Amino acid sequence: MVAGGALDDLPTEVADAAGDEGYLRGNSRYADHRGWLWDDVRDALKVEAAVVDQIAAVPVSAEAEAAFEAQRDLDSEGAEALWGLDVGVASAVIALSALRAMPFISCNAGSFGGVHAASRPYVAFYIAEASPDLLLALAERAGVGLEVQDGVLCLYGRTILDLMQFASVAEAQSRSSDKFLRVGST
Repeated sequence: MVAGGALDDLPTEVADAAGDEGYLRGNSRYADHRGWLWDDVRDALKVEAAVVDQIAAVPVSAEAEAAFEAQRDLDSEGAEALWGLDVGVASAVIALSALRAMPFISCNAGSFGGVHAASRPYVAFYIAEASPDLLLALAERAGVGLEVQDGVLCLYGRTILDLMQFASVAEAQSRSSDKFLRVGST
């Protein structure tokens, strides 16, 4: 079980202001990813898998990732652009949002050879209204790590495929559980 007392709270007004300012807790490119639904998770998984396959098929995949990011930055609103998120972590970010957590920073750790800030793919988030027990169960089922770091939770994997697996497991659980049907579903 994740110890709730060790976790920081983020008041709604602070989260709203961060969304307006584009900065939250070290993320100078913060975008508000609260409120996504399971349909969005399904879209993210499809698009992300296709982009990963496309990038991985190119001999110098760091250049292919950079090309995707350049295009993404021109239109970062929709699923096709993965909402401006790194390839390989987008579906996990959207799944955490559908679980009613509040993701605020993520990184694919240069999974395609580019230079990134982190050494392993991760998504850091505030627990918000998410169930700690459910998050832990999904993380265990997906084979990813979940730990408290500096008052927030951090979901991490060895590779981006681990984080995509988390999103897939969460989405599958959402279709088979009455609890999910009442919260975060369309």
